[in-house]
Amino acid sequence: RKLNVGAVLEGGVRKADQKVRITAQLVNTVTGYQLWSQTFDRDLGDILSLQTEIAAHVASALRVVLLGQETQRLTDGGTENPEAFDYFLRARKAYREDLEQDSLQSARSLFDHAIDSDPEYALAWAHRAEVLALLAAYWSGNDTQERDELQRLALASANRAIEIAPTSGQAYASLATVLSFAGLDFIAIEAAYRRGIHFEPGNASLLLDYARLAADLGRPEALATASRAVTLNPLNPTAHSGKGGVLLYLRRFDEARAAFDEALRLRDDGIARNWRGVVEIASGRPAAALPYCEKDKHAWFGQYCLAIAYQQLGRTSEAAAMLKQLHSENGDSLAYQYAQIHAQWGRKAEALKWLATAAELRDSGLSDVKVDPLLDPIRKDPAFGRIVTSLGFPE
Repeated sequence: RKLNVGAVLEGGVRKADQKVRITAQLVNTVTGYQLWSQTFDRDLGDILSLQTEIAAHVASALRVVLLGQETQRLTDGGTENPEAFDYFLRARKAYREDLEQDSLQSARSLFDHAIDSDPEYALAWAHRAEVLALLAAYWSGNDTQERDELQRLALASANRAIEIAPTSGQAYASLATVLSFAGLDFIAIEAAYRRGIHFEPGNASLLLDYARLAADLGRPEALATASRAVTLNPLNPTAHSGKGGVLLYLRRFDEARAAFDEALRLRDDGIARNWRGVVEIASGRPAAALPYCEKDKHAWFGQYCLAIAYQQLGRTSEAAAMLKQLHSENGDSLAYQYAQIHAQWGRKAEALKWLATAAELRDSGLSDVKVDPLLDPIRKDPAFGRIVTSLGFPE
């Protein structure tokens, strides 16, 4: 009921030496009756191709007609190598649990192993691209050479995924993610997302990422798209966080709080905690932000949140210490965040200076500049408008 599904596939696996028996049945969740059941006896080496066979049988039982391209999409971008698949699953788990540096580095290594086992594994290439982009964005600090190299590798990995599987929606989603972190080519980013949705309209992660971009661009479908992603994957904390971000940019703070609270209920995560703190700051409640931001003092996203909250609470020396630490550890790579901090501190000239620096560096944070509530104190300044115009947002 929570997942809003009409049927459940259940079954069991028994293994003897190199033989495997899989029993599967499709059950109507309303009536409890079987829609279909079957037993499969195979060699262990055929286990992944058997997944495709079962998927086809289930689709038939649901009276879904699979023709041509749709049949290919059951396997497009995947692998028939069990070792590669195992590495892939462990890698995906590592970086979806949190975005800490150790988790991302572990995921990168595991995706590399998956690709070594099957060089044509497009989904491994695609998710590897996202991990590299996240490492560049969050954990390269002020080492611009490392950041540029990680971004170059991420783009090459995403393009390789598309080359192998040109009808994989996930491959285009990963390309869009890489482009989002690597620069401000909004037209290319939006085109990649739309291409991905064309191939996989039911991909909740893809819809969620597009919803965030749609909010940045002022597209009216942003919230509906984020809500659709939550409907498709209601037990995924990332879905609720993504919706919370869209609601934050729409200044619907109470609803944003509820979305981030649900995300944190499902999984405690540093990035989601930071966003929850930002909601409190944006709605004028800096004291309420502290419990969320202080848990991540070691990370830049916790530090920038605290720099704002401490200043607004009159703890100016602590706020200054936070900003100093941010700059010493990250250099100009957090130019956009410095603009947010100074805007919230009431230092308009300093905020605009850092925003201009962010524009020169093509800081990926600028994708939020048109809707970010933390920049509201400088939004009406003519210099702000000139910077936004220079970024070339599409109509």
